[in-house]
Amino acid sequence: MEISITVVEDKKYIILKGKGEIISGDPKVLIQPLIEAHEFAKKLGIVNILVDVTEAPNALGIIDTYDLVNHTIPEEPAIDRHMRVALLVSPDDHSHDFTETISRNAGFNLTIYRDRAQALASLMED
Repeated sequence: MEISITVVEDKKYIILKGKGEIISGDPKVLIQPLIEAHEFAKKLGIVNILVDVTEAPNALGIIDTYDLVNHTIPEEPAIDRHMRVALLVSPDDHSHDFTETISRNAGFNLTIYRDRAQALASLMED
């Protein structure tokens, strides 16, 4: 999987972009880009992250996804549950739907968007 982390010019949000299928593996390796994005955002005083997975379908199973969100991610002190995360997916991709449900149930501020303009508008809200 190919990952990039950038900040927009006005420093309103961080962009975490993934390319390639999200597959099972070492959970710590899977969340490393998320940790780096959160650390980068905190360093710059940013509270919003756009996670663009329009080119990264989720091939994790339900159990792997559940464990990742409920066990692996909460153990990482760098990840802030209160940070606003807009998860941008392809319009016809429903492989990330379960991620939104369990993330919200676990107390994370994550919402799926299938439209880039709506995702960005949500990050600009006060």
